[in-house]
Amino acid sequence: MQTRSIMLPRHSTLKTNGMRGLIIAAVIGLLVWSWRDLSLTAVGTAIARWSWREALLFGGLNLFILAAMCWRWFFILRQMQFPVPFGPLILYRMGANTLSYVTPGPQFGGEPLQVYCLSALRGVPPAAASAAVAVDRLVELAGNLLFLSIAGFYVLRTLAPDAAAVKPALVILAAVGSGTALLLVATASGRHPVSRLIAWGGRRTGWSRRLARLIDLLQASESRAAPILTARHMGWYALAAVVQWGAFLAELGLIYTFLGVSLSAPALLTLAVAARLAFLLPLPGGWGILEAGQVTAFAGLGGDPTVAMAACLIMRARDLVLIAAGAGLLARWLRPISAASAKRRLDAT
Repeated sequence: MQTRSIMLPRHSTLKTNGMRGLIIAAVIGLLVWSWRDLSLTAVGTAIARWSWREALLFGGLNLFILAAMCWRWFFILRQMQFPVPFGPLILYRMGANTLSYVTPGPQFGGEPLQVYCLSALRGVPPAAASAAVAVDRLVELAGNLLFLSIAGFYVLRTLAPDAAAVKPALVILAAVGSGTALLLVATASGRHPVSRLIAWGGRRTGWSRRLARLIDLLQASESRAAPILTARHMGWYALAAVVQWGAFLAELGLIYTFLGVSLSAPALLTLAVAARLAFLLPLPGGWGILEAGQVTAFAGLGGDPTVAMAACLIMRARDLVLIAAGAGLLARWLRPISAASAKRRLDAT
């Protein structure tokens, strides 16, 4: 029996290791900066204000947020005539969130798992599964970016002493959000914007044959997506976004309230923008950026940075619980894939 190993080029390995090193250094640097004037004992004392009843209420609200995140996906699949039960969709989204959390980038990375779960576990055709996931995530992204850009301009002077330093980033957010919305409009009109763009790139680079299967899948997915991007459906998607954002604001307000701080509406909006921007920047789980953003924003509002760090630790504890649950689900679902891959390798030798 002969086995073959695949060796990556040395420069590729060095580049990957260098990028990992930069990410780790950035996370450590931001965390050290955030903790520079804080006492771990004081932060622990602030967290100790929570009672078990408050923790139970917080957990229930997070279950509602998770359900709200999945409702639009559930609705999309129903409109496509693939009535997948709501409960399994929540579990699939939890597994996908785990991958997205550990993937550098703006909370994306778990979408292929969502497509796999729909296709392999529920029998949804790959093109339909891809379309459902893509529409759900693009609508969510467009809504988040547009909301953050509008709210960001409102709280600009609170987030940074120099407003001009942050304004370009908010303009970029608004541009990307508007571009995503236009992409959805073009897909709704049947123009196949993504597949056409990739096909154009394939012709320019000479990769047309290599990309042929991908382009065919994308065209089929865009054709599936067009009927669920009507004005009537977009109203439901907007309602889902409002509910999701309302639940997130309620959760953030609840955290600070249980820590003994009553936030005004502008203060809550400021902290919410800082928190959500952290997860859109290219660090896994927003590590370091969330802590630095909350400490800076809350101090700018005249609050105690210790309370902001306590709020961050509570958010991290929530994330770790969800990640652990999602990792367990991943191990369960991906085990058959690993076994099938191993069998194929054995058959090929």
